[in-house]
Amino acid sequence: MASPEMPNSPASSVGSLSDSPPTLEQLVSHFVAAKRSLASTQHVWRANEIVNTARALLEENATFSAKNAFIRSAVREQLHALDAVREGVEQVGRDGQKEFKTLLQTLDAHSARLQGTLQTLQSTPVEPAFQPPETPPKYLFDFVNENDVNELNSALRHCIDRTNAATAALVDTTEVFDRSLESIQVALTSVPAADDAGVSPLPSSFRAQEGHATEMANLLESLVRHYDLCVTALKHTEGGGEAAALATGELPANLDINVESLHQDAPPQPITEEERTNMLLVVGKDAAEVEEVVGEIRDGLVEMEGVLAETTTYIEQLRAENAGLRSVVSLLGKVGGQMPGYISAASEYMARWDEERSNIEEKMEQLEGLRQFYEGFLGAYDGLLVEVGRRRGVQNAMEKIAQEAMAKIEKLFKEDADQRELFKEDQGDFLPSDIWPGLVNPPVRFEVRAIDGAGSIPEVKKEVLEKAFQRVRSKV
Repeated sequence: MASPEMPNSPASSVGSLSDSPPTLEQLVSHFVAAKRSLASTQHVWRANEIVNTARALLEENATFSAKNAFIRSAVREQLHALDAVREGVEQVGRDGQKEFKTLLQTLDAHSARLQGTLQTLQSTPVEPAFQPPETPPKYLFDFVNENDVNELNSALRHCIDRTNAATAALVDTTEVFDRSLESIQVALTSVPAADDAGVSPLPSSFRAQEGHATEMANLLESLVRHYDLCVTALKHTEGGGEAAALATGELPANLDINVESLHQDAPPQPITEEERTNMLLVVGKDAAEVEEVVGEIRDGLVEMEGVLAETTTYIEQLRAENAGLRSVVSLLGKVGGQMPGYISAASEYMARWDEERSNIEEKMEQLEGLRQFYEGFLGAYDGLLVEVGRRRGVQNAMEKIAQEAMAKIEKLFKEDADQRELFKEDQGDFLPSDIWPGLVNPPVRFEVRAIDGAGSIPEVKKEVLEKAFQRVRSKV
């Protein structure tokens, strides 16, 4: 069709058309087709509505895109913050567990040393010589108050149990925290972005819609000009108005298009026969393109409707994304409301661990005190054996000296008795008995014996004494 570049006057086409002018019957047919083609006005109106709708959707797209991008960014930032808190809570547990493990290793070492000392007490017999006759065999462990060790071990077990319970409670809290964060992450992931590329297709599609609408309006304008030209041609053709009136009714109502009517009272402007011929040739040529132009308008509307449907679907996705993100924000708020509880759980664990660590360290000191006391007991028993050996040696030396002294005294006593007897035999007859009454007395008798002794010193085997002496000397 010559439109939209169709000339406004028939004279402009002179020399470019060679077909014969249409007959009155053909001209009326062209007029009827042109009049029918103006029904495309509805398509153009619809195109205008689509553009207005697309403009509103474009504004809504800008709003939702900004909101959704902001919410996603804010949720991710909050997740990072919550993740940092979770990591802090877990770090508290890890630090406590590391300290607890180290402390248990130290406790095991203390307990092992104490058990070693107790086993030594259990395997060290008390010398039978130290006990009354017929006393059952005893060991140094029999003189230990075992309740002290049992009470300490029981107290330590309670400390460990309470620490394990506090750790388990913190682990449970951390797992709940992890599940809460995971639920937020899952919820956020389950809300797909309307456009993974992050670029909305609406601005380009809106420009395309505007282009389609403009093109359709131009095509419609060419149809209107063709219709006007048909009307003008009929007015300049004898019997054209009556023939057209018989062929078709008036234009459809509410056509908001400036077209010329066959029923206008003003007479047509006079034109030359050549101008009329050229005008009829243009009408005939344009009439051949009317259906094609109508089809282009219709196809354009179909394409615009399709793009509008895609745009509407995209906006619905944005709305759904926004609703989903608001649900994530709501879930995030609930988890955020639980944060004081998680932080409080970490604080309670730290307080409990500090208390139990102090208790365990105190009990370890008591274990070490018991071990040192029992080691002192073992050392004292070795010292006792050495002391018994020393005393026994001194007593033996004293007894030897006493025996030697008694032997000398007995010898002197016998010599003195013999000398007295010889003196009595030699001089006794000459001396009166009352000159010295002690003349006939026997020699003075001496006795060497132990006094102020509290029982005998026990006999301890030599090898026992030697081992005890070696142990005592190794500790010096």
